[in-house]
Amino acid sequence: MAFRLITLSYLLGISENRLFTELPLHGGYLWFCGLDFNSPLPDRTTLVKARKLWRNHGLFEVIMREIVRQCVAAGLVKGDVLAADGTIVKARAAIKSLEAFTPQPLDKYLEELKKQDEKDLEAITKSEDKSEPPSGGEPPVRGQGQSDKKPEGQVLQDVKPSRDLSGRKAGDPDFHGEKFSNATHRSTTDPEARLFRKGPGKEAKLSYLAHDLLDVRSGIIVDAMATLANGALERAAALEMLKKASPLLPPLSPEEEKRFFLGDGNYTAGDFLAEVIALGYQPLVPIGDVRLEPLPTWKRRTYHLLTYSKRKERIRIARARNLALTLKQSREYRRTYRYRVRIEHTFAEAKEHHGLDRARSYGLAAVDEQGKMTAVVQNIKRLATWIWRRKKRAAKAIKMTQTVVTALQERVALLLQLLFYCVSASD
Repeated sequence: MAFRLITLSYLLGISENRLFTELPLHGGYLWFCGLDFNSPLPDRTTLVKARKLWRNHGLFEVIMREIVRQCVAAGLVKGDVLAADGTIVKARAAIKSLEAFTPQPLDKYLEELKKQDEKDLEAITKSEDKSEPPSGGEPPVRGQGQSDKKPEGQVLQDVKPSRDLSGRKAGDPDFHGEKFSNATHRSTTDPEARLFRKGPGKEAKLSYLAHDLLDVRSGIIVDAMATLANGALERAAALEMLKKASPLLPPLSPEEEKRFFLGDGNYTAGDFLAEVIALGYQPLVPIGDVRLEPLPTWKRRTYHLLTYSKRKERIRIARARNLALTLKQSREYRRTYRYRVRIEHTFAEAKEHHGLDRARSYGLAAVDEQGKMTAVVQNIKRLATWIWRRKKRAAKAIKMTQTVVTALQERVALLLQLLFYCVSASD
């Protein structure tokens, strides 16, 4: 029932507060969740805790893969042409929440992160074991052994010593003349959000990136994930999704010997094309140059392992670019690349009807959950439509067969009557 409630909120594109307000008044919502008008409703905080627990254990990814497996089993996914792209998801944080900070060393950050994880684990363990009494006893009351005065000589320490507090504080709307950068500023509302803009001359906003891997023939989202707002991460996300989705795809027919990957201009990097080819996909990307580049050669042989590996990598990248240039001039590119726009339609549907234009919660893990659940509800819609159409076609075929059989039976009856009259006349 908790998963049905979560699915319903993503399917309708509404918040959980609004869902729990409308749930007791809507018979269709109650029927979908297996309830009626007299059933007790769960508390909303229970749903929030369950969603956070499932998110930490990767349950949403398991659910998404199960839906994709059902689409493959139903014959909806073909898997011969895949397209990948990313879209901007606005974070739930304003520009005025940015505050300058001083980057701290990596080892210190990892040490603090480890301590925080240990504290969280200890708190979860204590909350689960309700029979265990509090180890610290009753909290002390101010005035009984506590004082607000600090001992002499003790320096007051800030909660976040790595931040530079000499500049503008978060929440101060007067930020004119201040230059913001991901290297020097972080949002106090959502520290994982990054400044990102769609193109030159556009406004930079605190954002995340949501990525989809689409089967363009059926519109099924084979995989989905979210990353920090960085253009270079789009290619890394596409490679990760291709690796995860390859075992789920159905085998190709003898007539279809190749799988194709469609991408925009951000997916034309040579190292990315080489990895895509190594995964067994033919890249159909709008690479700019139309001339084949010669393979790099060297006058001297090297026996240094690192240098030899770099040379092999340069040759592999050059061959990948040449293959992409060759495919761009082929018939497959002209016939197949026009289907890449379907992934833009998928993102438009997700933003317009399912609320993917803005993050529902804070943090990268919550945005990743939002992207996966949005893909789940979109796939469920397509799977339900596919099953309904297939049943409709089957019913139509049965009706046509019954009509043909009835017509044949009438004609056979006429032939039998004619044969009877002929035999009677001959006698």
